[in-house]
Amino acid sequence: GVVQASASEVPAEVGLVGIRADMLMTVGQLEALLRRLQNEQPLVLVQTLAVNAEQARLTGQAEPMEVRLEVTAAYDLATAQ
Repeated sequence: GVVQASASEVPAEVGLVGIRADMLMTVGQLEALLRRLQNEQPLVLVQTLAVNAEQARLTGQAEPMEVRLEVTAAYDLATAQ
């Protein structure tokens, strides 16, 4: 699984919910996460994807990367209760 993660809500337009996740993960884990976001419900819009692979560059080895992902998804308060 993901080595480390934190999540928080981010501002979004009315009818949307926004989430920011900061994670430490491998390339394979990132690929799997993006595949799930693309193919599963609910549909989400990736607002930000930032990857820092500096440690891998420095060591020349496949090290976990720092990943920040911000997504938004439609949210209907009436059906959520």
